[in-house]
Amino acid sequence: MRKPTLDEKDTLSPMEAAAFYNLSNRKFYRLLSSEKRLPFVARYRKRKLVIKSELENYLEQNPEKREWLKKGKPHLRQEVQIRRAAEKLLAEHPEKEVLRNGRAPVSQKA
Repeated sequence: MRKPTLDEKDTLSPMEAAAFYNLSNRKFYRLLSSEKRLPFVARYRKRKLVIKSELENYLEQNPEKREWLKKGKPHLRQEVQIRRAAEKLLAEHPEKEVLRNGRAPVSQKA
């Protein structure tokens, strides 16, 4: 039997919810610990579960919270790793070169 994907689940762990909605883990956990009664949290003993439909409603009703919870820019180390991976890919496949504006380079015929 296969494990259900995050799309198929009705309840998520806080870490899964943060990943699914592209939220900052640190800020999401801070929200969960700061407020006692959140409409999207179900408690099972000491464990907290996030109800997806309720979290979606909460984020729609509180757009300022959604903005605050969003992940920030990637750290410099991640940007450097991404840039190096892109340069390596272009070195291996120069035919896939694309300019910064998203257009393919114009081939110059003599």
